[in-house]
Parts: sequence; C-alpha cells; structure tokens
Amino acid sequence: MNRVFCDDLLQRQFETDGYVVVPQFLNAAEVQNLLTAYHKPDGNINGKFHRTLQFQSVAYKKDLSIAVKELVTPKALNLLQDYRYLLSSFMVKEPEADNAFELHQNWNFVEEDKYHSVVFWVPLVDTDAKNGAMYVVKGSNRLLPTYRGGPNIPSVFEAVIPYIKEHYLTIIPLKAGDAIIFDDALLHYTSSNQSSNTRYAIAQVMIPRVARPIHYYQSAENTGKKIEVFEIDDDFYLYYYNRYPLGDYPADCRQIGTIPCSSKPLTINQFESLYHKTALTPEKQRSVSVTDVKRFFVKVGQKIGNAIFNSAH
Repeated sequence: MNRVFCDDLLQRQFETDGYVVVPQFLNAAEVQNLLTAYHKPDGNINGKFHRTLQFQSVAYKKDLSIAVKELVTPKALNLLQDYRYLLSSFMVKEPEADNAFELHQNWNFVEEDKYHSVVFWVPLVDTDAKNGAMYVVKGSNRLLPTYRGGPNIPSVFEAVIPYIKEHYLTIIPLKAGDAIIFDDALLHYTSSNQSSNTRYAIAQVMIPRVARPIHYYQSAENTGKKIEVFEIDDDFYLYYYNRYPLGDYPADCRQIGTIPCSSKPLTINQFESLYHKTALTPEKQRSVSVTDVKRFFVKVGQKIGNAIFNSAH
C-alpha cells in the first residue's frame, strides 16, 4: 500500500486509526471565503441536507468545487506524499432537522488493494454532537476489502450498523477550519443538526498521483454475483448525478475488469471477531515516542503538534 503522509507521526496515526486531525487547516479568512462562496440554488433536491455534487446545475457545481479546490489542494499537497486532487463538495445540514448521514464508507475511488484515497472533511462552523459532528469507527478501514459504488452494491456492514453505532463510534468535535483526514474505507457518520443554525462543511477527495480513478458498478441482475470495474475521467464524480441520475450503467466509460461478488452481510459475532483481530491487533497500536513528538513540534508548531499528539492518546 502507498504511504499517505509526508510526516512520520501523521503516517503512524493514520495507520493505527485510519484518520488524523489537523487543527486550523483553514484559517478564519479562508473559512469565511468559503461561506461567502456557498449559495443554495433554487429547486434544491433535499430541504434538510445539501451535498452540492448532487445538484443538477453544472455551472453551480463547478464553481463551488473550484472554490474548495483552490483553498484545500495546496495545503493538502503539503501534507500528503505524491497525491492529487479528484473531487470536492460542500456538505450542508439545515437546522433543527432529521438529517443524520448514516454510518457508511465512501465509495471506492481507487483500487484499495494498492492505494489509499483520503478525504479532507473540514467544517466551516464549530461542530459537536448537537449540530452534525463527525463520528468514526477507529481502524475500521482495515477490516476487510469492500467494494462500494452505485445503488446496487450492498454494504457488508448493513445488518450491524445499529450495533456498531452503539458500541464503537468515536466523536470528533472540530472547530471551524479544523480538518479530519480519513481513509475513504473508514466507517464514519455525521449526526443530525438539532441546533438553530446551519452546519456548513466541505469535503475533498485526494488520490495517489500514480493511481487511476475507478468506479465500481453492479447491475440489479448481477447483485451478489459480480461487480464491473470502470476506469473513469477526473470529472466523473463531479458530473455523476447528471450523467447517471438513477445509477445508470456507465456506458461511456471503459470497463477494465470484473470482480466476483458473493459477500454476505456480517453478523454481530462476525463483526466483533473481525474488529478485534484486525482493527485492534497489538502490532497496529503503534506507540508515539517523545522524540517523534518533539521533532513534529519543531516542524509544524507547538499548538498543532499538541492537538494531534493528544488526539492519538
């Protein structure tokens, strides 16, 4: 698998937990620039939760993606080892609404037996349990290979989602401009916004420069049988809901293979066994030495270093 972070401390925490937190990734002026750039178009598709990639206006999506890309990408490239931009979006939750984003893994963007794709999730307001904070299942990106994409590929975790949420969620409260950077295979969840104010956040996916972006597709008739693998262009996910509004077959993309798929939903006992053998194995729980921390303080500053070190313990 490819190395993700340039810094050893961040890399070691990512390998252990599947995510890292970087405080003040965006400064106050940059946060305000993104808040100013965002506007909700008429005829939005969901009155409670807005993910800008799902809107139909191509110009609207492109403008907001560029606004995020221009701010996030230079900072992301300073943290990541030989990565590049793939897609970005605003993730907006209206106030006092039932708009939790259920526990899930993001779609596969690369071949995960070779590469890690990561997402930078940055709230533009302070987040906590009341207004749509991020929750993660530590180390869950290492549980088992999974194939995600389109409407017909069921999650192997589907039957145990309530159990996982009850026993294994870790809340990651963040200040406006802080970033959580996590593996797209990590199980994660955002709570509903029960506050009186809108919760704004942005998300940007980065992939290794040498990795080709892909899309997994399974037709209804092939459910439980096989998954088709497509090589895609860089605009595929930006315009996905325009080109394939019902999860249609991506006939304009080049198929590069098929994967036999006979996976069944995990039971609670299977999940427990898998989690404790894989996500919690002692060799994965790497300790962080004092020397590493001091070196990191010198490199990125006392405040950020302290926050990341504390989040790892």
